[in-house]
Amino acid sequence: MIPLRAKTKRKSSGVSRSTFARALIGYVLFCGVLVVTLSTFISLQLAVMNFAIFALLIIGSFEYIRRRNWENASEFKFKNIQKTQENLRDDLIRHHDSLRAAKEGLANINHQVDFIKRNYAYVQNGLGQTGRQTDQTGRRVSTLIANDDPFADHASLSDMVVQELVKTAIDNERIDIFVQPIVHLPQRKPVGFELYARIRAKAGLYVPAGRYMAMARAQNVTGIIDNLLLIRTLKILKEQSRSGTKTQFFVNIEPASLKNSKFMRDLLSFMANNRSLAKNLVFEMPYADFKKLPAPITKIMDALSLLGCQFSLDHVTETDLDIKLLLRNHVRYLKMRGEWMLSNTKTDLDFTHLWRMKQKLEANGIRVIADRIETESTLLELFDFDPHYGQGFLFGKPDMPGAYEPFSYAKHYTRRQGEKETFG
Repeated sequence: MIPLRAKTKRKSSGVSRSTFARALIGYVLFCGVLVVTLSTFISLQLAVMNFAIFALLIIGSFEYIRRRNWENASEFKFKNIQKTQENLRDDLIRHHDSLRAAKEGLANINHQVDFIKRNYAYVQNGLGQTGRQTDQTGRRVSTLIANDDPFADHASLSDMVVQELVKTAIDNERIDIFVQPIVHLPQRKPVGFELYARIRAKAGLYVPAGRYMAMARAQNVTGIIDNLLLIRTLKILKEQSRSGTKTQFFVNIEPASLKNSKFMRDLLSFMANNRSLAKNLVFEMPYADFKKLPAPITKIMDALSLLGCQFSLDHVTETDLDIKLLLRNHVRYLKMRGEWMLSNTKTDLDFTHLWRMKQKLEANGIRVIADRIETESTLLELFDFDPHYGQGFLFGKPDMPGAYEPFSYAKHYTRRQGEKETFG
């Protein structure tokens, strides 16, 4: 619809042109009549000739005005058609974007429904029970403590019990793998998974690394745990390559494991024979450990990077980062806690400093992942930083492999009697 102001302007312009044309024709007629009348006093033939000339001029003027009006009308209609086409194109683009967003939202809803169905089936089958209670009728019922429950009572296990669990898990080479998705924002589409090593305490209750890692360091067995975790990860990578799916897996590794000659020799040998898998493997370590790495470890990181592996740092709590140092050590991912990003940017100056640092990192090929995002309100506030990647309970809690993938890795965790896990 044309605005009222434009209509009025166009109408007034047309009226002025019409009035001018009528005035011009009237003036020509007056001049013609005057000349013909005066010519009759001189000669009748001269009067007839002047009359014919003025008649041709009047006819030519009418034809010129008619053509000009037709051209103006055609130009006006063409512009209207062109504007209508542009509006239709913009509407089609907007509707296409809305349809794509709706499809992504529907896919996310379907994923959540499938996840709920799996959990419901898990409960119905009576898996993951941690104890027995009786209801009011005296029948025995199960009490479920979910694998991904952050409030599961791990602290109730004494240090002696945890030490015994670690020893048993290592002796039996039984380390359970949990995965948590890393998503692309704002679509929330999984683009990678972080793998955690957990030790099974009893059905439905698994001890996280934060509870047993200090004891494992004291017993000098972190290398063994990292070795078992990496073996499972490499098997997942091989299964993934056969299925045609390409996803990056983040594996936490202790710097001490990189100094284990046997571990590194086996790892480098496996990666050299499976270089196509290396690009999907990301080794992750705390930022505080990275700053204290000795020169021999950085050389080992160089060797792994030549095979295609990448590195990630978590628990980053600094904004003055040495980007050249990060690139030199092949760091391609940094993880910052969402709550830390918000609590340390109360002022505009702090916000601008962190935002610019994030832009510099991403401009140099280092992706920033906002992790430990647990609520929608936290995510909404983090959007001020324009995050491209996120991780946290809001997008998926750590769970057994297969919870976030259409295919299952269950066969990797079914051990046969007497089977020994090795690289290969």
